[in-house]
Amino acid sequence: MTTETTRRRFLVASGAVLAAPMISRGAAAQLKPFKLAWIRQFAPAGMVQKAVEFARADGLTVEMVAFTRGLDGMVALQKGDAIACNCLVGYSQLCLALAQGIDLTALSGGAAGLNALVISAKSLPKDQIDEKNKAYIGPEPWKLLKGKTVGAPRGSQGEFLLRSYMKLHGLDYEKDIKFVDLKANADQVLALQQGTIDVAAIIEPSATQARMAGHGVLLAFPYGAGDFTRLNSGLYARSDALKQYPEELQRLVNAHVKAIKHYQANRAAWATDTAKVTLFDTPTVTHLMDPQQLGLEPKYWANVELDFKLPAKQLQDYAKNLYESGFVNKDVSDQLPAHLDYTMLSKATGLSKSELGG
Repeated sequence: MTTETTRRRFLVASGAVLAAPMISRGAAAQLKPFKLAWIRQFAPAGMVQKAVEFARADGLTVEMVAFTRGLDGMVALQKGDAIACNCLVGYSQLCLALAQGIDLTALSGGAAGLNALVISAKSLPKDQIDEKNKAYIGPEPWKLLKGKTVGAPRGSQGEFLLRSYMKLHGLDYEKDIKFVDLKANADQVLALQQGTIDVAAIIEPSATQARMAGHGVLLAFPYGAGDFTRLNSGLYARSDALKQYPEELQRLVNAHVKAIKHYQANRAAWATDTAKVTLFDTPTVTHLMDPQQLGLEPKYWANVELDFKLPAKQLQDYAKNLYESGFVNKDVSDQLPAHLDYTMLSKATGLSKSELGG
């Protein structure tokens, strides 16, 4: 082999090596930017932020658009102000959207739990309060709702679970309580503090914060109708975006799964990172996410889990209960499976549709 031949082969090989990163950068440049709706003052926010960090590291340009309640996020998706949302729009609002003809698709599960009924302790007997765990420990907690003023955002997951909990225990939502529409978590906490409501159907970590501040105690976690009521929210997209942003959404699902696994393996890091993102202090978030570390009873505090699975049967039970409790005027349980897409989630996890809950 001549020196000239060797030189030519070296140059060709070098050119191929140099071209590889250029091709990679070119592919990344073709990815379309998009907007992701989320809520900052919510326990899954740390995971959502971490998922976006992972997605950006994978070449995505993601603009995070913050909302204060899931119903507003649902409307934003309908209007096209965002193409996807993560742990903002609850499963209750997903069903509400379908009932109203708004075409959304769930791409992954996200969070479970996260709702609580917090009651002012002023009218409760002292011997029925666990002071250490800030919880009511008397009999039949649902009976304490009758005649009370209850605050929650109308159209929220909290309102649905309040309805479900009351119906389960023979109470009439329209007659047995006075409902007050309080759109922001901070408004609910303030109303409890000022005594303008007796009970808040409130999300985490605001529920934990209110209890720690002495504004109320845990009345109940409103999940009595079945395990399906613990399902909270996931990663959704406009259905038309699945064709318009296939690669972008796949990378987003990949990042979402990676973030969930990251925090499932390290709850302490989850609590610390969530405190940074939400501006709730670390003790509040630790009470919620890792109460055993503080010597507390988990059954009164542990109220959030992360899971990327989409359990179709439980979600259908959820949809039926939404209708039966009067939250929506249409039963969408039969059409719901068509709005659960496991394709991207299966690629991200290596699990089959059946293993993911389909």
